[in-house]
Formats: sequence, structure tokens, C-alpha cells
Amino acid sequence: MNRVNLVNKVSEYLSRLRMDVQQRNLLNLQDINIHAETFFRLLLNLVLDLDLKNLNVVRRNAMAIDLGDEGKGIAIQVTSSSSFAKIKQTHSDFLAAGLDRKFSKLIVLIIGVRKNYKKTSLGGENEFRMPLSDVWDIPYLLRHIQDLEIGKLKRCCDFLEHELRVERFDVNSTPIPSTVPTLELGFAGRTRELGKIGAYLGSRMSREAVFVLHGAPGVGKSEIAFEFARQSHKSYPGGTFVLNAGDQALSIELARLGQVVLGLSRPDGMSMEDQAFRVLHTISKLQTLVIYDNVRSEKAIKPWVPRFGMLCHVLITTLSDQWESGWEAIEVAPLDRRQAMALVKERIGPKVAYRQRRRLLDVADGLPVQLVPACAAVLYEHLHPLSGAAVVASLTKQARGSFDAVYQLLSSSARLLIHAAAHMTPARIPRKELQLQLRKALGWSAVEFERHLHACLELQIVRGTNELRIHQLMSTFLTEMELTDEIADALKKIRKVQATRLITLARELLGGNDWTRLAALITTYRLDQQRWLSVGDIVTVRKGETVGSALRSIGLFETAQPWFERAVVAKQLGEPSRRIDFAGLGASLHEVGMCLLERGEFGAAQAWLERAIVAKEQGDTNGKIDNKSLSDSLHEMGYCLSELGQFTQAIPWFERAVAVSKKANLDGKVDYASLGQSLHQVGFCLAQLREFKDALKWHKRAAGACRRGDLTGAIDHTAVGKAEHQVGFCLLNLGEFRQALRWFERAAAEGKIGDSRRRIDHTSVGIALYMAGRCWEKLDRPEDALRLFKGAIADVEQGDLHGRIDHELLGRCLHHVGLCLIRREATSDAHSWIEKAINSKLKGNVHNKPDQSSVGASLHESGLYFFKNGDFVLAESQFRRAVKARAIGDIYGRDDNVGLRDSRKMVGKCLLKQGKVEEAQDWLRRAERKRF
Repeated sequence: MNRVNLVNKVSEYLSRLRMDVQQRNLLNLQDINIHAETFFRLLLNLVLDLDLKNLNVVRRNAMAIDLGDEGKGIAIQVTSSSSFAKIKQTHSDFLAAGLDRKFSKLIVLIIGVRKNYKKTSLGGENEFRMPLSDVWDIPYLLRHIQDLEIGKLKRCCDFLEHELRVERFDVNSTPIPSTVPTLELGFAGRTRELGKIGAYLGSRMSREAVFVLHGAPGVGKSEIAFEFARQSHKSYPGGTFVLNAGDQALSIELARLGQVVLGLSRPDGMSMEDQAFRVLHTISKLQTLVIYDNVRSEKAIKPWVPRFGMLCHVLITTLSDQWESGWEAIEVAPLDRRQAMALVKERIGPKVAYRQRRRLLDVADGLPVQLVPACAAVLYEHLHPLSGAAVVASLTKQARGSFDAVYQLLSSSARLLIHAAAHMTPARIPRKELQLQLRKALGWSAVEFERHLHACLELQIVRGTNELRIHQLMSTFLTEMELTDEIADALKKIRKVQATRLITLARELLGGNDWTRLAALITTYRLDQQRWLSVGDIVTVRKGETVGSALRSIGLFETAQPWFERAVVAKQLGEPSRRIDFAGLGASLHEVGMCLLERGEFGAAQAWLERAIVAKEQGDTNGKIDNKSLSDSLHEMGYCLSELGQFTQAIPWFERAVAVSKKANLDGKVDYASLGQSLHQVGFCLAQLREFKDALKWHKRAAGACRRGDLTGAIDHTAVGKAEHQVGFCLLNLGEFRQALRWFERAAAEGKIGDSRRRIDHTSVGIALYMAGRCWEKLDRPEDALRLFKGAIADVEQGDLHGRIDHELLGRCLHHVGLCLIRREATSDAHSWIEKAINSKLKGNVHNKPDQSSVGASLHESGLYFFKNGDFVLAESQFRRAVKARAIGDIYGRDDNVGLRDSRKMVGKCLLKQGKVEEAQDWLRRAERKRF
């Protein structure tokens, strides 16, 4: 093992010890410190050639020092505190015990990171002096270890592994779960890529890690990931799993993994996102590898990467090269000719490879996805001599190359099978679903299906067992090629069956039964509505809206939108000799607006919602108005304006929604849940305008209305909780902290019950806990506040009903944990929380909009940390960033003049400390201006 790998392992183990000590100290558990003293005695004896004894054995943490080597006169105190007060107390106790007569040197070893202390030493002229350079920390110790000769470095690494390793799972006694495809033939090459993955993830065992493989289509990213999983199977006792991330519904894939592979039941009312988070936590109890295959973007995958401390590694394959999260990433390039030739030999043997090498290598152009089926075609012809000339001729056509060659080897029935498969999601084709389609369309028996599938598997066009897959390039080739009349006619029948099946699945999904399985199944179909227009009259406008509604219900808003746009076009034209159904038109317009709204495109959504309102006010073909439907559009119109910060303009829309909601619907009932939500939003807008007394009345009315339920009597406890939360918010701003606290606690309790389907919006719960923590801060109870802020973080990290994480809210929670730790005088720990808060806030809310005013507050706090520790250059940099952020304002563009003034003052003070008087005075003058 080389020096770099050894140093990486040492760093990993020491970092783990540091985090373990910090976590246990937060819980006031001192046993870890006692174990740390023994651990460091053995480690330091090894590293420094000392003979340290454990002196701290009489009373718990009562003696002045922990370790001592009387022969060399060195005493060492091991501590997790980096405060100057702790170091000063250690020095004082050392002298009081007369230990300066036994030891000539006192070292304080911090299990963490030391601070920058203003003093350089402790002790007067006639007493024992301790230079503060003798305050060591983990980074100092690591620097010392990495300079050791290689033999001693190896012994250190072995010692750390023995002392700190996580207990290994007995891989020989218990089967390890896996969904990684088996290797049908040998795997050749790609040792560089496999080595990089192994080195990176191998140095991060017992913690979370993410590795990204990106590159062009067909270079073999997925196979590299699968091969790493196969080779490293025993290193992941929690399992190795492959999930298709290409359809942007990864929560469905995770939930399905929990049910099908792990055998987890679905508790009544548990949302898809909650099931997905439960699966992540379940599989991360032991070291686990998850492959997210064909990821479209960093944004799409962010909610589903492992949280801090999870025993989970993630391998991502993607076409995108835009990754900004600090994850390790490498580009997978096409094979060079030497690598390609090695793969050819592995697939078809050296003799055949030698004869066919030129044509094979030319046609593949370094892409394994073309080379593998081309090899299969050549081998097939070699073993089953047919018309070899046809294969060779096909192989010389570089544009279609191997796909043409292998396609020609299939019977017409086998070709039909892969054409049917090509109209499904390439990475996940349920075998039973494909068999069902071909049985209904063509009358195939199970035996016929298996025979034709075997032919496709033999030529490696199709892979897999229960879930089949074909490469996306092969799928494109199949859908774009010209078909014979025989194939085209049969395929039309198959496509009609597929369309009917898609609509059936959509209806069943909206019915609410077996939701996880159905959501996973419907996403195996191609969901682009343009693909279904050629099927004929199977997918009518109304049935298309059913598909759109099903897709919207599982969070696929962008995919759902075109289905509703198609309905709008059709309904605007109306039917011959019939009055236009404006109520139906309005409903479709509303759905388009909602698809945009859910993606944060509020300006675009407004236009569609306004058109929906105009249409709905004209009623159906009989002129009857659906008040429930109309109030929904009025409400969402107001919501768009409020999200754009236009609170005064939003209030009339919500008031109109309230007025319409009070009217009976077509069935004579009032939807009090809808009424409550509009009452709530009026109050919200008033609160944003600082009119808290008026807002308080609206929110109390909202809570009362929500408790009366919807048209079926079902109560949405999440909506009740949100209204109660806003009551608390108003009371908090009116200085009624204890009253506010009770309302926030009630809001959190309601949120944990869930909505009318018992789905929990963890963001709603998290913000209620966060605000309760703010109340405890106001009541000067920092320990209670800290407890609630950490609870809020746990909920916010689980996201809303669609798995979206509000990083702004998460950042606020992290920020206030830091503030609580500052009150404890644990400033070093506090600063790490503040830094996390900054990084989180910069990612923005669920719509990726950062609140720069809030970012500025955390940057300001970070600057104060550096200022207090005497690092005025770094402090100045942070305060300047805070000024820039606070000048931009919040997400509504509102200025934070008080905060801006404070940050400008601190820039000036930093400059004064650096002797830049003239520049400092300019900043201080700017800070005192009334307008900025």
C-alpha cells in the first residue's frame, strides 16, 4: 500500500474518532474521553517513541494530566475542548499538583481543531512556562504521522484500523442483498476507472461518499459501476443496489426497493418520499453501495444522496459533466484500440478476434455499447454458419454498424419483441409487463415469449432477468429505423395495447391502492405524450388528462404538463354544434398552471391560472359554475403573487377565493379545507406586511375551518398545522413568546399526523420545530432551543411531500445551532455549523432561490468567529461577502438595512486592526449613513 493510501486511511480513522468524541460530549458521556486517553497513550508511544503511562486513573477527569513519560519528562493532557479557559486551567492544575517538578514539558492534545490564541505562552517569570505551540490537535498529529518512515506509518495504520474499525459483517454466514446484474460474459479493461473508484470509496469506509462517472452515451459507464459493485460485493454487507434515476422519480425506485427487495411493508398513509427516506436509512445501517444509473442532473439527485454519518456509498452514472457539490467525478472516455481489442478477445476468443479485429474496431469506434453486440454477431455467425457475408457487409457500415448486424440475425418475432421493448424505458423493462403486452396484442403464449426473448438475450441486445434492459442507443436505433410492413402492422397492435395499459395504470394509481408498485410500474413506460399521438384514438384527450394527473400526483410535473396542454388546445376548439365547456377548459388551464407553479415558475403559471379563472367563471355547457374549482384557481393565482413578493396584490385574490369557497358547491356542500387554506394565505400576506394583529385573526379562522375537513369530511392535519404555525408566528412577532411556543408545538404535532392521506410534509414539521426553538431562544433557554433546532434539521432534511429540500430553512436551523453553541462558548464547533449554514443557504429554497439577506447573516456570524480569534484578514473577507449579500436583500428584494450597517462596521473594524486607517474610516462612515 503506498504512502498516499496509508495517510488517507490514518486521516479517515482520526477524523472518525474526533467526530465520535464530539457527539458523545454533546450527550455528556465521558466514557469516550477515558477510552481516548488509553488510545492516545498507545498511539503516541508508537509515533513518538515514548513510554507514556495512563496517570488519570484515580478519579474521573480529576487529575491535572492524563499521560506522562517520567523518563523523558513529558506530560500530556488529552481533551476534546479547545477553549483557552481549558488550557489555562490545565496549566494551573499542573502547577498546583507540583507536577512541574516531575515533567519539563506539558502538551495539551485536543481531539479536534485548536483555535488561534492571542497569547503565545502561559506562566510567569519564576514559574513553569508552557508555550502555546505545545497545544496540539488532530491536524498537527496527522502532519507528524505522515512524515514517518513507511514501515512505522504502516504500523500506525494497522493500529488505527484495529482500534477504530467498525465491526465487520460476516459475509460468509448471511447472504448480501443485491440487484446488480450478473456478469453474463467476462469483463475486460477499465482498470484505471475501477482503481480510482476503489481508492476513493475504499478510503471512506464507515462514512458517506459519492462518486460520479460521466461521459458520452455508449462508453460503458453503467457496466463499470456494475463491475465495481460485483468486485466489491463483500465490502458492502448492507447490499449493492442499482436504481434507474433517468425518469426523475427516484423516490419511487427507492420505495419499490424497500418493498420488493428488503421486504418492508408500507404503513397506511406513508408517502412515497417517506418510504424512500425510510429505505435510505434502513440500507445505511451497514455499509451499502447504491448505483444511481443515468442521472440527469445534480438537482434531480440531491435529495437522495446519503446524509452525514450514513454508511452508504453512491455511484452515479450520467451524461452531465456539471457537478458542483464537491463529489469526486471522472470522465469515462471511449476505449482506445488496445483496450477495445482486449474486450474483443474476452468476448469471442483470440482466434476469431484476430480475423475480425479491423472491422470490429472500426465499426465500434471505442464504444463498448456497439462493440459488444458486434462481437456477439460475429460469434453467432462463427458458431452458427449462415450468410457470413451479410454480417461482414453490415459491419462495414459505421453509422449503424453492430446494431444492423445483430438485428439481421433475429427472426421477425424476436424483432417484434425488441421493438416493443424499445417503447418502454430502456433501463427498466418489466419482463411480465412485456409478456402481457405481447400476449394481448399478438396472442403469444408464455413459451413463445420465452423462446424469442432467449434469442435476444443470446445476442445481448437485451439483458437482465425479471427486469430487462436495452441500451439507450439501441433503443434509439430501433425507434428510428424503417420497418417492414409486417413488423409495422404488428407493432401498431402492440402500441395500442401499451397505450391501453398506460391509461389503466394511471387510473389505478389515482385510485390510491398499491401506490408504490403502480408508481414504479407506470414509470417503466415512455411518458412523453408525443410518443402516443400516433397510436390512434386510444389516448383520447380525457384519457390523456388522466395520465397527466397520475404523473402530477407522483411529482413528475414537467412530464405531466404537455398532457394538459394538449387538452387545452382540444377544448378551445370545442365539439361541432355544441357550446364550449368552459368549466372543463378552465380545469385543464388550471392543471397547466399548477405544473408550472410546482416547479417555481410563478410568472408563467400566473398567465395560465388567470385564463383558467376567466373560463371557470363562464361555467359548464349549462352555465353552472363549480365554486370549488373556481376558488382553487383564485387561490393559486394569489399564491403565485405572494411567492413573487407581491403581497398587497395577492390579498384580493385570496379574499375572492374565500368568498367563493363559502358558497355551496354543485353538490350543495362547502369545502372548509379549501376555505381554510385561503384564509391562511390572507393572514400570511398580512404578516409579511408586518400587520401581525390583523393576520392573527385570519390565521385563527383558518385553523378552525381546516379542522372541519374537505367535501368528504377528511381533515388535512398538515394544513391545520400550517395555520397554527402562522398563529404562533404572529404571536412571536407581537412579543408573546410563551403563547407562540404553544402554537408552534401544536403545529408540529398536527404536521406529524399528515395530510388527509396521512402523508407527512417534513418541511412543515421542521419549520414548526425551528420556530419553537426561536421561542426558547427568546425565553433564554438555549439548551431547549438547541434540542428543537436539531430536531428541525432531521425533519427538514427529509423534504416536503415531493422530496424537495428547503436548503434555506435547513441553513437557518444550522445557523441557530451554531448560535446556541456560541452561548455555550463552544465557538469552534459553532463555527463549523455556521459554515454548513452558509453552504446550505446558498442552494436556496425548494425552487433554488437563495435568500441573500439570510446568507449575509451567516457570513456575518462567520466573520465574527475569525475576528474574535484574531484572524482579521479572513474576518474582513467574510464581512465583505456579508455586505454584498445583504445589499441584495431577501427573496422578495427587501433590504436588511440594520444588518448591512453592522457588516459594514465590521469591515471597518477589521481594516483598523490591519492598520488600514483611511480605508477603515471610509467603511465606518458608509455604515453610519441612514440610507444605503
